[in-house]
Amino acid sequence: MRFNVPPAVSQLKSRWNRLSFLEQAEAINDLVNRGISRRALARELGCSEALLRHIQKASSLPASVKESILTRRISFRAAITSSKEPPKLSSKLPTLQCKVELVSSTRPPSIKVSQPTNDAKGWAKLIVEFAIKKYSTDRGDCHQLIKEAGDVAHAIPNPKRLNIRPLPPEASVEYVIEHSRPERQLDAFTDVSRWLAGWLLMLVPDKQVRYEALEFAIRDVSH
Repeated sequence: MRFNVPPAVSQLKSRWNRLSFLEQAEAINDLVNRGISRRALARELGCSEALLRHIQKASSLPASVKESILTRRISFRAAITSSKEPPKLSSKLPTLQCKVELVSSTRPPSIKVSQPTNDAKGWAKLIVEFAIKKYSTDRGDCHQLIKEAGDVAHAIPNPKRLNIRPLPPEASVEYVIEHSRPERQLDAFTDVSRWLAGWLLMLVPDKQVRYEALEFAIRDVSH
Protein backbone atom coordinates (compact mmCIF):
# COMPACT_ATOMS: atom_id res chain seq x y z
CA MET A 1 0.00 0.00 0.00
CA ARG A 2 1.36 3.41 -0.96
CA PHE A 3 0.71 6.18 1.56
CA ASN A 4 -0.01 9.72 0.44
CA VAL A 5 3.14 11.82 0.46
CA PRO A 6 2.69 15.29 2.02
CA PRO A 7 3.36 18.11 -0.48
CA ALA A 8 6.17 19.46 1.72
CA VAL A 9 7.99 16.12 1.48
CA SER A 10 7.54 15.96 -2.30
CA GLN A 11 8.88 19.50 -2.58
CA LEU A 12 11.91 18.66 -0.45
CA LYS A 13 12.57 15.53 -2.52
CA SER A 14 12.56 17.55 -5.77
CA ARG A 15 15.29 19.90 -4.54
CA TRP A 16 17.15 17.68 -2.05
CA ASN A 17 20.34 17.22 -4.09
CA ARG A 18 20.63 20.97 -4.70
CA LEU A 19 20.56 21.87 -1.01
CA SER A 20 23.59 22.39 1.22
CA PHE A 21 23.94 20.23 4.33
CA LEU A 22 22.71 23.14 6.47
CA GLU A 23 19.64 23.63 4.29
CA GLN A 24 18.96 19.90 4.40
CA ALA A 25 19.28 19.94 8.20
CA GLU A 26 16.81 22.81 8.58
CA ALA A 27 14.34 21.17 6.19
CA ILE A 28 14.51 17.83 8.01
CA ASN A 29 14.11 19.51 11.38
CA ASP A 30 11.10 21.51 10.18
CA LEU A 31 9.31 18.45 8.80
CA VAL A 32 10.06 16.30 11.85
CA ASN A 33 8.72 19.04 14.11
CA ARG A 34 5.57 19.04 11.99
CA GLY A 35 5.03 15.37 12.79
CA ILE A 36 6.60 13.65 9.77
CA SER A 37 8.78 10.73 10.80
CA ARG A 38 12.42 10.41 9.74
CA ARG A 39 11.61 6.88 8.56
CA ALA A 40 9.03 8.23 6.11
CA LEU A 41 11.42 10.96 4.98
CA ALA A 42 14.22 8.45 4.48
CA ARG A 43 11.94 6.26 2.37
CA GLU A 44 10.99 9.16 0.12
CA LEU A 45 14.48 10.63 -0.15
CA GLY A 46 16.13 7.26 -0.81
CA CYS A 47 18.61 7.36 2.07
CA SER A 48 18.92 5.86 5.53
CA GLU A 49 17.11 7.16 8.60
CA ALA A 50 20.46 7.25 10.40
CA LEU A 51 21.90 9.61 7.80
CA LEU A 52 18.95 11.97 8.17
CA ARG A 53 19.34 11.89 11.95
CA HIS A 54 23.00 12.82 11.53
CA ILE A 55 22.32 15.68 9.12
CA GLN A 56 19.54 17.02 11.34
CA LYS A 57 22.05 17.62 14.15
CA ALA A 58 23.31 20.65 12.26
CA SER A 59 19.99 22.43 12.79
CA SER A 60 20.77 22.79 16.52
CA LEU A 61 24.27 24.26 16.02
CA PRO A 62 24.85 27.79 17.35
CA ALA A 63 24.32 30.59 14.84
CA SER A 64 28.03 31.44 14.96
CA VAL A 65 28.96 27.89 13.95
CA LYS A 66 26.44 27.91 11.12
CA GLU A 67 27.95 31.17 9.91
CA SER A 68 31.41 29.58 9.99
CA ILE A 69 30.12 26.71 7.84
CA LEU A 70 28.56 29.11 5.33
CA THR A 71 31.79 31.12 5.06
CA ARG A 72 33.81 27.89 4.85
CA ARG A 73 35.89 28.65 7.94
CA ILE A 74 34.89 25.22 9.21
CA SER A 75 33.54 22.13 7.43
CA PHE A 76 30.12 20.64 8.10
CA ARG A 77 31.80 17.51 9.38
CA ALA A 78 34.11 19.39 11.74
CA ALA A 79 31.22 21.44 13.10
CA ILE A 80 29.34 18.28 14.06
CA THR A 81 32.28 16.48 15.64
CA SER A 82 34.57 19.23 17.00
CA SER A 83 33.00 19.27 20.46
CA LYS A 84 33.68 15.58 20.98
CA GLU A 85 37.09 14.28 22.00
CA PRO A 86 36.90 10.47 21.82
CA PRO A 87 39.20 8.20 23.81
CA LYS A 88 42.20 6.44 22.37
CA LEU A 89 41.57 3.22 20.45
CA SER A 90 42.74 0.14 22.28
CA SER A 91 45.72 -1.64 20.77
CA LYS A 92 44.20 -5.05 21.54
CA LEU A 93 43.05 -6.78 18.37
CA PRO A 94 41.20 -10.03 17.70
CA THR A 95 43.48 -13.05 17.56
CA LEU A 96 44.32 -14.01 13.97
CA GLN A 97 45.86 -17.20 12.71
CA CYS A 98 48.70 -15.74 10.69
CA LYS A 99 52.32 -15.80 9.64
CA VAL A 100 54.37 -12.67 10.35
CA GLU A 101 57.11 -11.58 7.98
CA LEU A 102 59.24 -8.53 8.86
CA VAL A 103 60.01 -6.24 5.94
CA SER A 104 61.72 -2.91 5.32
CA SER A 105 60.85 -0.13 7.81
CA THR A 106 59.44 1.86 4.89
CA ARG A 107 56.49 -0.55 4.76
CA PRO A 108 54.15 -1.80 7.49
CA PRO A 109 54.74 -5.21 9.10
CA SER A 110 53.56 -7.88 6.66
CA ILE A 111 50.85 -10.24 7.88
CA LYS A 112 49.43 -13.08 5.82
CA VAL A 113 46.14 -14.28 7.24
CA SER A 114 46.09 -18.02 6.65
CA GLN A 115 42.32 -18.22 7.12
CA PRO A 116 39.56 -15.74 8.13
CA THR A 117 39.19 -15.30 11.87
CA ASN A 118 35.93 -16.52 13.41
CA ASP A 119 36.32 -14.33 16.48
CA ALA A 120 33.11 -12.34 15.99
CA LYS A 121 33.12 -11.01 19.55
CA GLY A 122 36.72 -9.86 19.17
CA TRP A 123 35.86 -7.96 15.99
CA ALA A 124 32.77 -6.53 17.71
CA LYS A 125 34.93 -5.05 20.45
CA LEU A 126 37.21 -3.49 17.86
CA ILE A 127 34.21 -2.12 15.92
CA VAL A 128 32.89 -0.39 19.05
CA GLU A 129 36.30 1.05 19.94
CA PHE A 130 36.73 2.29 16.38
CA ALA A 131 33.29 3.96 16.38
CA ILE A 132 33.99 5.70 19.70
CA LYS A 133 37.40 6.96 18.65
CA LYS A 134 36.64 7.96 15.08
CA TYR A 135 33.06 9.19 15.40
CA SER A 136 31.41 9.79 18.77
CA THR A 137 31.48 8.93 22.46
CA ASP A 138 27.67 8.92 22.44
CA ARG A 139 26.52 5.30 22.37
CA GLY A 140 23.34 6.16 20.48
CA ASP A 141 25.40 7.79 17.74
CA CYS A 142 27.68 4.74 17.63
CA HIS A 143 24.64 2.46 17.36
CA GLN A 144 23.44 4.38 14.27
CA LEU A 145 26.94 4.42 12.76
CA ILE A 146 27.51 0.68 13.18
CA LYS A 147 24.07 -0.15 11.79
CA GLU A 148 24.75 2.06 8.75
CA ALA A 149 28.15 0.42 8.22
CA GLY A 150 26.44 -2.98 8.17
CA ASP A 151 23.93 -1.72 5.60
CA VAL A 152 26.75 -0.32 3.47
CA ALA A 153 28.74 -3.57 3.63
CA HIS A 154 25.64 -5.50 2.58
CA ALA A 155 24.78 -3.11 -0.28
CA ILE A 156 28.37 -2.58 -1.50
CA PRO A 157 30.28 -5.82 -0.81
CA ASN A 158 33.27 -4.75 -2.93
CA PRO A 159 35.51 -2.36 -0.90
CA LYS A 160 36.95 -0.91 -4.14
CA ARG A 161 33.58 0.71 -4.78
CA LEU A 162 33.90 2.68 -1.54
CA ASN A 163 36.73 4.82 -3.00
CA ILE A 164 39.38 3.34 -0.71
CA ARG A 165 42.96 3.82 -1.82
CA PRO A 166 44.88 0.63 -2.77
CA LEU A 167 46.63 -0.90 0.25
CA PRO A 168 49.67 -3.19 0.46
CA PRO A 169 48.40 -6.77 0.01
CA GLU A 170 50.15 -7.94 3.17
CA ALA A 171 49.47 -4.95 5.45
CA SER A 172 48.81 -5.48 9.16
CA VAL A 173 45.36 -5.23 10.69
CA GLU A 174 46.22 -1.87 12.28
CA TYR A 175 47.54 -0.52 8.99
CA VAL A 176 44.44 -1.58 7.06
CA ILE A 177 42.15 0.09 9.58
CA GLU A 178 44.04 3.38 9.66
CA HIS A 179 44.56 3.61 5.88
CA SER A 180 41.22 2.42 4.51
CA ARG A 181 39.42 5.73 4.88
CA PRO A 182 37.49 6.61 1.69
CA GLU A 183 39.21 9.24 -0.45
CA ARG A 184 35.99 11.17 -0.92
CA GLN A 185 35.05 12.51 2.51
CA LEU A 186 31.49 13.89 2.58
CA ASP A 187 30.45 14.27 6.22
CA ALA A 188 31.41 12.51 9.45
CA PHE A 189 28.58 9.98 9.47
CA THR A 190 28.90 8.92 5.82
CA ASP A 191 32.70 9.05 5.89
CA VAL A 192 33.22 6.97 9.04
CA SER A 193 30.42 4.48 8.34
CA ARG A 194 31.93 3.74 4.92
CA TRP A 195 35.39 3.63 6.49
CA LEU A 196 34.16 1.01 8.98
CA ALA A 197 32.39 -0.96 6.24
CA GLY A 198 35.52 -0.88 4.09
CA TRP A 199 37.95 -2.35 6.60
CA LEU A 200 35.41 -4.91 7.74
CA LEU A 201 34.99 -6.12 4.16
CA MET A 202 38.76 -6.41 3.77
CA LEU A 203 39.58 -7.94 7.15
CA VAL A 204 36.48 -10.05 7.78
CA PRO A 205 35.53 -11.54 4.38
CA ASP A 206 33.35 -14.23 5.95
CA LYS A 207 29.81 -12.79 5.67
CA GLN A 208 28.44 -14.71 8.65
CA VAL A 209 31.29 -13.71 10.96
CA ARG A 210 31.00 -10.09 9.81
CA TYR A 211 27.23 -10.11 10.41
CA GLU A 212 27.65 -11.61 13.90
CA ALA A 213 30.39 -9.09 14.75
CA LEU A 214 28.15 -6.18 13.76
CA GLU A 215 25.23 -7.61 15.74
CA PHE A 216 27.42 -8.06 18.84
CA ALA A 217 28.76 -4.51 18.43
CA ILE A 218 25.26 -3.01 18.12
CA ARG A 219 24.20 -4.97 21.21
CA ASP A 220 27.24 -3.72 23.14
CA VAL A 221 26.58 -0.02 22.43
CA SER A 222 22.87 -0.43 23.20
CA HIS A 223 23.54 -1.35 26.85
